[in-house]
Amino acid sequence: MDWPTRMMIARGMARGLAYLHHDKFIIHGNLTASNILLDEQCNPKIVDFGLFRLMTDDAKSNVMAAAGTLGYLAPELENLETANRKTDMYSLGIILLELVTGKSPADRTNGMDLPQWVASIIKKEWTSDVFDRKLMQDAAAGTVWGELVHTLKLALQCVDPSPSVRPDAREVLRQLEQESKLVHFVEPLACMANDLLCMPNNIIGRSWNGTVYQVSLKDGSVMTIKWLMRENIKGHNEFEAEAEVLGKIRHPNLLPLRAYYMGPNRCKMLVLDYMPKGSLSVFLHDAIDSSGAPNTLMDWATRMIIAKGTARGLAYLHDDMSIIHVYLTAGSVILGEGSYPKIADFEVHSLMTADAKSKALADMDKLGYRAPELSKVEEANEKTDVYSLGIIILELLTGKCPMNRTDGMDLPQWVASIIKEERTSEVFDRKLMRDAAAGTVWDELIDTLNLALQCVDLSPSVRPKAREVLQQLEQIWKLVHFVEPLTCTAEDLLYAPRKKIGTSWNGTLFKMLMKDGSEMTFKCLMSENMKGHNEFKAEAVVLGKIRHPNLRALRAYYMGPNGCKMLVLEHMPKGSLSNYLRGGLIMDWATRMTIAKGTARGLTYLHNNMSIIHVYLTSGSVILGEGSYPKITDFEVSRLMTADAKSKALAELGKQGYRAPELSKVEEANEKTDVEVFDRKLMRDAAAGSVWDELIDTLNLALQCVHLSPSVRPKAREVLQQLEQIWKLVYFVEPLACTADDLLYAPRAILGKGRVDTAFKALLKDGSEMKLKFLMSENMKGHNEFKAEAEVLDKIRHPNLLALRAYYMAPNRCIMLVLDYMPKGSLSCYLSGGLIMDWATRMMIAKGTARGLAYLHDEMSIIHVYLTARVIILDKQFNPKIADFELSRLMNADNNSKLLVDMGKMGYRAPELSKVEVVNTKTDVYSLGVIILGLLTGKSPEVRTNSMDLPQWVECKVKEERTNEVFDLMLQYIATDIVNEELMDTLKLALQCVDPSPSVRPKAREVLRRLEQISPGSDGGVGPSEEGHMPLPAGGDKE
Repeated sequence: MDWPTRMMIARGMARGLAYLHHDKFIIHGNLTASNILLDEQCNPKIVDFGLFRLMTDDAKSNVMAAAGTLGYLAPELENLETANRKTDMYSLGIILLELVTGKSPADRTNGMDLPQWVASIIKKEWTSDVFDRKLMQDAAAGTVWGELVHTLKLALQCVDPSPSVRPDAREVLRQLEQESKLVHFVEPLACMANDLLCMPNNIIGRSWNGTVYQVSLKDGSVMTIKWLMRENIKGHNEFEAEAEVLGKIRHPNLLPLRAYYMGPNRCKMLVLDYMPKGSLSVFLHDAIDSSGAPNTLMDWATRMIIAKGTARGLAYLHDDMSIIHVYLTAGSVILGEGSYPKIADFEVHSLMTADAKSKALADMDKLGYRAPELSKVEEANEKTDVYSLGIIILELLTGKCPMNRTDGMDLPQWVASIIKEERTSEVFDRKLMRDAAAGTVWDELIDTLNLALQCVDLSPSVRPKAREVLQQLEQIWKLVHFVEPLTCTAEDLLYAPRKKIGTSWNGTLFKMLMKDGSEMTFKCLMSENMKGHNEFKAEAVVLGKIRHPNLRALRAYYMGPNGCKMLVLEHMPKGSLSNYLRGGLIMDWATRMTIAKGTARGLTYLHNNMSIIHVYLTSGSVILGEGSYPKITDFEVSRLMTADAKSKALAELGKQGYRAPELSKVEEANEKTDVEVFDRKLMRDAAAGSVWDELIDTLNLALQCVHLSPSVRPKAREVLQQLEQIWKLVYFVEPLACTADDLLYAPRAILGKGRVDTAFKALLKDGSEMKLKFLMSENMKGHNEFKAEAEVLDKIRHPNLLALRAYYMAPNRCIMLVLDYMPKGSLSCYLSGGLIMDWATRMMIAKGTARGLAYLHDEMSIIHVYLTARVIILDKQFNPKIADFELSRLMNADNNSKLLVDMGKMGYRAPELSKVEVVNTKTDVYSLGVIILGLLTGKSPEVRTNSMDLPQWVECKVKEERTNEVFDLMLQYIATDIVNEELMDTLKLALQCVDPSPSVRPKAREVLRRLEQISPGSDGGVGPSEEGHMPLPAGGDKE
């Protein structure tokens, strides 16, 4: 049985006995190891605690005699006949000794009982001989000795011959629990103290402040534990107070204190994350790392990451936490994955005694990291930490260990002597000099060396602060952001999870998953193809400011050591057009035209607005986003490359088939070189007669672009203009301040779906809203007929008609109508939802609807056909506008018939249309009458009552002389004598409109005239004298 299990049993027994004594006032009287039963997890349970109270006096005597024979009987019970709490505590002490020694109390040694034998061994100072051999194996590892000794002392106190010396059960429990506890911080560990104490471990380091172990936990995870030297650490209370502060410190470049453990005899342990690569000191100066793997040579990029990370962590300690590290060395810089550094031991100084701090500073001097002024004073400060940081940076540059003196000189003195002799190149590690020989990092090495020497200056006032060291290191090697700053650092990008998505002559592309879940594209440029640092910077500053919807934005660039250059771009999930073309293009004509126009638009912007020639425009450099919206990429590459690289790239362009023929003789690309057989899918579209003209026009334009003579080729702007003429948005009276693409790709929400159309609300870039109605192409007339009808419809403008603002005809007979968005929705929403409107508003809607219908009939000779409450759209003031008046003229005959059937089901179709399908003004008036009945009754005509439609139900009520029941309850409640009269007159007019005989029905103009006589006010959107055109606001609609 291991020590954690024995300790769990000891605590459980003490807890159970404390409950019996102090909560239930029960004396056990016969507590032995036989009365401690263990469950599957070895949790103890005390049994037989009630028997002593049930026994006769003779039986009690017999039991106590047996207990004495077994070695559990308190000595005073030879004179007493009654057991008490103190005699129970003696028995508990015997069981504790049993757990510690592994010996049975019944077995006497040299005539001594168990307590006497233990006391004799301790007297001879052979304490280790007391313990069970298994426990001594654990103690030999240095992890449980303190707890063993403390438990032994507590057990001996319990078996003291004097009952008054023995503690009570609660005190035993308190000492067993309090003296050994694991305190977790921010992220609780999924383990107990015993898991850490007794799991397999191996030593990975020793220092003046303690011994470090690697511990493998049951779940397979690995932690680091540091046993602190007791004589060096503050007392429990001070230790706990300091640890509470230190345990909350979290920073990417600090090794967090995950938990601490306080055991008996001032035993203290820190729990830390395990870092497999070990310390920087091991990595730089040992042949193998902490895991036994061989150390590899460290390049300049990795060393710079370590320098910056260490400076960043130290700056956080100084500026944010007001903590001085004091003992910063390469041994306290721990390396994680990707050699990402974390500073360790920042907590140690706060936990140590004053004497231990003095000894530690002496060790710092031996190691070569102590600031010179600390030989006179022992008060460390920010500048002494910066001195240690400077030593670490020199260590990274030189590869030398600061502990090893050269010709009697420490590391800073040796570096200064070499520089003084003008042999600066000899300072640097050989590996770095190989990089410098390539001409890429020499300036960075010199800048970093100068910074390190400033950090180790003999005068503290000359040394920069840690934050300034970090800023200077980041200026040497940095990520430069453009218009929209990224919420990440160079290291975030360098070490983010990545997936390779492409390779080309100019670099390798990766998809990066950032910490916030977003994705970026990362292009690592081939250093030998790129211009030098200064030229690269100058060009990148210009390119980074370019923003256009059809250009892939350069979000940032990064210039690292070894000539490393990287571009950070927005991620486009669909990849390049080339991927689609090579994979067998499954793309309709509409999508292809979107790509063609977008590419032309982006290229036009480059030529006309930025005076930039792309040079390397291919299908691989056209990247597709959502909805296959294209963005041109690589437009920056030609300006960043060397002349040799450009020549090679043009040759590659020729192999791919994109190079203008004149570039085989000259290499000066221009706008015309940038501008330089039908797919079966397109021919299927063309066979339907819808896109043949567009195909031919686009083909002719493409052939003009690839003409052998540059003078014949159009400019990119001209290409765009011709493409937009082929496939365009047709405006009516008031031109919209947007393009077809603006409408097609605007954020949208569905408003409703009908038999022949789907309506959306679109949010435009300027914040305005429009209604887009997409018509199902198979329901519409052909292109030529549609255009002819649209020419008539575009002239219609009236305050009570929802104007057609524009239409859009795309390939594949896709048709989109553009209308104003009306926020109040349709009248149908109010009728079906329970009409909450006063009489004036209802009359205003009735008159406005009649006025709009009269205008269609009398001025435009248009029959609506499909007039229902669904097509009465209300503006903010509830003024009505009739919608869909254009549908009957745009649809083919079959779909007109189907819609008439739907009208019948909805309750708006005139009865004569069930026999013949010839619509006229009187069939529209019937629908108008049904709408007015809906306003009067508050009922939806689409809901039948007792199998009767709305007109039939109203006539039935009138015939039964129950006319008042016809009207909406709200109208009945608010009705005055005048309103009652208006209600009756309006009801009579509505019933005349829905008369089965068309000849009885009045014309729409007559309906309007009579409504205005019934209620002269509330005009419904226009005064009685106004009948003409009215300007339209740039608004929107909702169904």
